[in-house]
Amino acid sequence: MVFCKAKASSIQALKDLFLSYVAASGQLVNPAKSTMHVGSISNTRIYEIASQIGFNIDSLPFNYFGVPIFRGKPKASHLHSL
Repeated sequence: MVFCKAKASSIQALKDLFLSYVAASGQLVNPAKSTMHVGSISNTRIYEIASQIGFNIDSLPFNYFGVPIFRGKPKASHLHSL
């Protein structure tokens, strides 16, 4: 899980990070299996970023390795799976 701002320089740094990871590990980042979860930015910007990095767009809440990821105060429905 990687967090970054929606600025053009941050998106470029993210792409560079993926390339560095590939060079160091030999493993490829599969955009078809990757998703991005966004905060409060415009839909236009969301789709622009998704097209730049090739990731699918998803929304909160979601589970990451079985851990619920959500925004705000936890609700019983967020923690039910635990």
